[in-house]
Amino acid sequence: MAGLNELLAAFEEEDPLLGPAVARIVRANVSSGRMATIAANDAAFTLAGYVERVARCYQEWHEKVRLLQLGDEAAWLPLYEMMQKWAYRWLERRHFLPGRGTELYEHAITCASDAALVLLEKPFPYDVHYERWAHKILTFVCLRHLAREIRAAQGANRENLVELDAWEDWLPDIADPGRGVSDLVGDKQTLLWAIDHLASDARKQFIMLYYFEEKSYAEIAAIMGRKVNTLYKLHFDALDDLRRNLAIPDNV
Repeated sequence: MAGLNELLAAFEEEDPLLGPAVARIVRANVSSGRMATIAANDAAFTLAGYVERVARCYQEWHEKVRLLQLGDEAAWLPLYEMMQKWAYRWLERRHFLPGRGTELYEHAITCASDAALVLLEKPFPYDVHYERWAHKILTFVCLRHLAREIRAAQGANRENLVELDAWEDWLPDIADPGRGVSDLVGDKQTLLWAIDHLASDARKQFIMLYYFEEKSYAEIAAIMGRKVNTLYKLHFDALDDLRRNLAIPDNV
């Protein structure tokens, strides 16, 4: 990273006000592995371009982030309301509590509140639009919430379930909501291994379409040539299968 260090030193010298803050953020993103992930997914990536992106985002979002960190109500209210809507739509698309709008809204509020706590706790990397960052975190929270509700309904043992609480492993990969699997988990090889070893091709296809491509049940039914009501059991079986596959030793 000698080239990066020289680049940051020159940036700090050129802009004594903005430079140190940008350099600190870029170095933190290097340490977390985030910059390497972004570079691996962007053929046009350059160190200079990345530093410039962080500088632009910092100038655009720093004041908003500062107010959010201070708990400023005027800054939080529109973001929190937007996250509630995102959560409601996400849960609704997955037929979560179908036909139970009031209760669904309460679940959406829970997801939005949990996402807000993550946004307060985790540092913003300043290399992505803040609302896209918030949306991806909200998506993770909704997925975790859904897994917990399924776990409660099944009465399953905790050790056999997918654990979605390791934010430190996930957050470095939140770069672009449209990038697919690379956004969803730090240990990509383990996740891909688990999906690839599902018991049937139908389960693999359902997991990819439902969770990663965010297709609705109706869309998946059309793609897979099945009736919608047959997808519920397929969904249950695929999740159960995936949980077993992910409950593997660290050295596998």
